[in-house]
Amino acid sequence: MDKSSQYFDNLDNIFNGDKVLIFTACQSFIKHSQKYMWLITEAQKQKNGDDLKRIAHSFKYSFLMFGENDGHEAASELERIAIEDNWENSAEKIEKFSNILKYTVDTLQHITNSRV
Repeated sequence: MDKSSQYFDNLDNIFNGDKVLIFTACQSFIKHSQKYMWLITEAQKQKNGDDLKRIAHSFKYSFLMFGENDGHEAASELERIAIEDNWENSAEKIEKFSNILKYTVDTLQHITNSRV
């Protein structure tokens, strides 16, 4: 299912139709997502709950901004790993998160290429 219309409508509402702000928000998320995904992976390897919690928390609200509920929930799961210091199944949860993140980045790239 293509969520680009949903993402765009949410951003359009948040930024009152300002195409420059929509483009900037999309580009910022795209630009930083790869680095932050790498930091999540490193936090998991080192069992660094503080870093995982900080990054997951940021993603959680970014996903809400786009209306990406699955991403919000996946980021919440990562945040719970850190809070509870329970790393069991963390690799699977990070993989799930990564797949949603890739989809979101692709969708945002589509928006920046065609709508803004």
